[in-house]
Amino acid sequence: MKLEKKSDKKVGGAYSEIGPYASFGIQFAVTILLFMAVGWWLDDQLGTTPLFILLATLFGAVGGFYKLYRTLMDLDEKRKREESR
Repeated sequence: MKLEKKSDKKVGGAYSEIGPYASFGIQFAVTILLFMAVGWWLDDQLGTTPLFILLATLFGAVGGFYKLYRTLMDLDEKRKREESR
């Protein structure tokens, strides 16, 4: 029984370590797609077909990269604080 509990703790520990990183790809893709949809809508409303879809997609990608960077830096800072205890 003790072997199973140690194994469960190792698996649980591994999942808790990768948990914050698991949703980055989906979050990044949804951000870009959301901005692209807004750009598409603006182009449809204003009749400027490639302009706003390209600008909004670029803005979404930059925003997604920035959010990814900030989240990774925050998680790294949190990990360093926990290690220093």
